[in-house]
Amino acid sequence: MLHMILLTAHLAVTPAETVQHYQAPLAAPLSDAIALGEKALAWQQQANQELGTQQSAMAELAWLEFQIAQTERYINQQQVQIAQLQQDLDNINAVRSELAPNLEIWYADLERWVLNDRPFERESRLRRLTLLRQAMDDVNIGTAERLRQLFEALLIEVDMGYGNHISDSAITVEAQTLQVRILRLGRVAQFYQTYDGQHIGWFEPGSQQWQALPKPQHDAIRQAFAIASQRQNATLVPLPLGYTL
Repeated sequence: MLHMILLTAHLAVTPAETVQHYQAPLAAPLSDAIALGEKALAWQQQANQELGTQQSAMAELAWLEFQIAQTERYINQQQVQIAQLQQDLDNINAVRSELAPNLEIWYADLERWVLNDRPFERESRLRRLTLLRQAMDDVNIGTAERLRQLFEALLIEVDMGYGNHISDSAITVEAQTLQVRILRLGRVAQFYQTYDGQHIGWFEPGSQQWQALPKPQHDAIRQAFAIASQRQNATLVPLPLGYTL
């Protein structure tokens, strides 16, 4: 009878109550475990965040170190270039100090050459000398530009020593003014003849005067004029280049 009463009492407990009966002792440990897990997750997230921040800081530090090293290399290169430029500047100043007096010497040689040379294109050559002298004395013109203009004048003078040229001019021969044509063979010789071909002569460099040539020389001079004027084919002509009276 007693057994039946206990069984009846036991059957009076519902399944939900049974589950609650067994879960109740586990509720607190389970809640603690969940809280601990949440804390662990939060810590892990914080650790990951701090690790990311640390890695970012390390990457930024590495980039800064690279930039510093690159800047140092650039500065070193700049210092080498500055030293080279300073050396070049010192060399330029040394050359300039040596070049300045030489420019005056070269100009004096050119001026002396033009004044003592054969009298061809005298006006244009003297005008070129005057302009060059003004450039040499101009404080606003640098040494390099003075040298360029001097070399340009020298090259023009050198070019005048080649080829043959015919020009018209008035010259004085033995106190007589003649209208003549002048044949210039570079700087080797200058000959003249009047338009009618009756007066023929040359510029004698020793006396720096125009002088008549003997008649035996006239045919060769006329032939040279004809060749230079392209009125005759080129041929060898025995000109009196070393003729002296």
